[in-house]
Amino acid sequence: MNINFFNAFHNGDIHYSRTFVSNTIKDISKIYPDTNFVYYHQNPKECILDIEKLQYVPLNEMGQHLSNRVVLDELGSWRWPQGISRIRFFVDGENIYINTWVGCWKNPNLNEERYIGDNASCTITANELLYRDIYEDLSNHFGIKLKLPTTNECIPRIDYSYYHIEDIDKHIEETKDKFRKRIFISNGDVFSQQSPNFSFDPIMIDVVEKFKDCAFYFTNPTELPSNQNTFKTQEIIDNNACDLNENSYLSTKCDIIIGRASGPHAFAGVYDNFMDENKIIYSITKSKSEGIWFTEGNHQYEWTDPGLGWSRQNHITTWDSNRTRIDLEDRIKTKIIELCEK
Repeated sequence: MNINFFNAFHNGDIHYSRTFVSNTIKDISKIYPDTNFVYYHQNPKECILDIEKLQYVPLNEMGQHLSNRVVLDELGSWRWPQGISRIRFFVDGENIYINTWVGCWKNPNLNEERYIGDNASCTITANELLYRDIYEDLSNHFGIKLKLPTTNECIPRIDYSYYHIEDIDKHIEETKDKFRKRIFISNGDVFSQQSPNFSFDPIMIDVVEKFKDCAFYFTNPTELPSNQNTFKTQEIIDNNACDLNENSYLSTKCDIIIGRASGPHAFAGVYDNFMDENKIIYSITKSKSEGIWFTEGNHQYEWTDPGLGWSRQNHITTWDSNRTRIDLEDRIKTKIIELCEK
């Protein structure tokens, strides 16, 4: 028997599913120890190297392994591979397929209701609803009663020992007495529609100069002048492969985490950060709930609404006027200064 997880979307979607996938593997393996587990997705395999017994297969190969495509046709028209994302759970011979994307439909035959909506959006609440229904699907399929995952069991956890963290530890040790605060900034482009794309450079150029007793870590290239308190995480990690989990580990060493619910900012959404009462997570997103994702932890959270006056097509953000963009930059700068002063 094979259990095949699949997700047609981005790195963050894979990350938020990781603990659910890990727990499913453990629970099913206790009952059916010979089960094989596969994850089909289109992101780097390094996303979830730390999950044992899980094989990565590129998403575009999933179609080759489906022996009964009629199953999909019966569930409505679909376009490969994104169209399959409406389907939560289906069985194809000896293969069980589980969709981990929180945007799938609760009932693919009706196409009426999705897990993300007015009451949940892209949050732990929506993920938990999806995972509970999948456990019901598995229970019904096997004729057993699986224990439903708790909210705590849906929070991402990473076993960082699988990743390149030695140089991060070395850097933290070498700079342990130099800085009052460490600020982690996910400054790369956003690939979904939760926030406009903009450069953090105009926002941060005065901030890094004002707070020389703070270390600022940028996850993506920046044209800020080299400074003793500004660091590019790629240079610290020194890993040519996907380094999202290494960035996540670095975020656990920081006091403030800033971003737009995408990429490294999403990967910073882990149990260690959510349960740290001294941690501040600051999000710039259209939806407050999506930016914060999990509000029940011990961490502190801050949020800025980018407001109106911008639109996105592909990864290009169009502003109604320069004034709109500058106003947003000013609001973000004011908030970051406030956080650094605490």
